[in-house]
Amino acid sequence: MRVFEETTEWTDATPNHVYVFDDDLRHIIAYVPQGEQRVRKFKAPIVLDRRGRQFRELEEEPGQKTNEWRVPGSRGDFHTVRLSEGNYSCSCPGYTYRGACRHVAERQQVDLDLN
Repeated sequence: MRVFEETTEWTDATPNHVYVFDDDLRHIIAYVPQGEQRVRKFKAPIVLDRRGRQFRELEEEPGQKTNEWRVPGSRGDFHTVRLSEGNYSCSCPGYTYRGACRHVAERQQVDLDLN
């Protein structure tokens, strides 16, 4: 399973989503709509025509198991949720002060739903 964020610059208001591909990048097994955090799984994998579209893989940092997700905050801003060596963290003020937040809880649920 590999996760990609679409970065295509559309001429209209077409949204870019985050897609979960199978390992050979031929089928999408799930996606996260732009502005949402809930993963939507497909009943059966589907083919996405990638011609004319750009993506960036949400990769692990060399030597570490790290993943990052840009998530919307409650005031229209964005925060970064990170998973590093099995531990989640978030750049939001709530996580900074309490060590927990809804962004991390939602990401953990997404990861559970994918497995």
